Amino acid sequence: MRNLAEEVKARARIGEDVIGEKKAAAAEQKAAESAATVGALIKVFLAEREQATRKVKNGKPVTPTLRVKTHEQTTRYLNTHCAALHGLVVGTVTRGTQTGVVDVNKRWTPINGHKLEIVARSHVVDVIDEVARNRGRVSADRCKAAISTFYVWWIDQGYCDLNPTMHIKARSTNGARECTLSDQELAEVWHACRDDDYGRIVRLLILTGQRRVEIGDLSCPEVDLGERLLKLPAERIKTNRSNIVWLADQSLAIIKSIPGWRA
Repeated sequence: MRNLAEEVKARARIGEDVIGEKKAAAAEQKAAESAATVGALIKVFLAEREQATRKVKNGKPVTPTLRVKTHEQTTRYLNTHCAALHGLVVGTVTRGTQTGVVDVNKRWTPINGHKLEIVARSHVVDVIDEVARNRGRVSADRCKAAISTFYVWWIDQGYCDLNPTMHIKARSTNGARECTLSDQELAEVWHACRDDDYGRIVRLLILTGQRRVEIGDLSCPEVDLGERLLKLPAERIKTNRSNIVWLADQSLAIIKSIPGWRA
């Protein structure tokens, strides 16, 4: 103890505040332990989103407000492709240029050093560009949308004030699909389809213009052969609006050819 006291006095004589440095280090360590990291908040966010996909609440049937496929896609992007962000902390810039983080109790804590790295726009751009290189530009835009949705939740929950995904340009051309098929190419795809489930789904996609999941998960109650209609419920549609699709003769013939189909 005496040696420690002598060291403190000696360092104080040359202008070092040993006690102050230790207090600052302890405060920073405490902030690090309580900081709201991306990885920790993702778990809370996805748990809340999963509840929105439920069809039963308190023992009573309810209409889900979120499609299961959409939730699964968001989960995949945030847990896998955004792994580089998980160790970073949620932060905001206040009082001019001073930067701080929000802890798990939503208190703003100033950080004087750089031991806690705050999520910055550059981090998000790096993740999006990495996805673009490895999985394509459309996937990169979907990843950006997942991160943006997550940030909107952060802001609503009081963890931060700014969304760094704002004004990050779409990586795909005008946000559209990278490829569309010509009439000749569609004809080639049509003739390449076999008389099996996969072939029938592809041909119905061509004829109806619906999404893959909407046709792939088609069930008997959704098909009215008498009225020649597909009646798709809102919970199966990406826009959460029910959809009615008229069936051409070829579409009817394909559906009737499905083994075991009940009209």
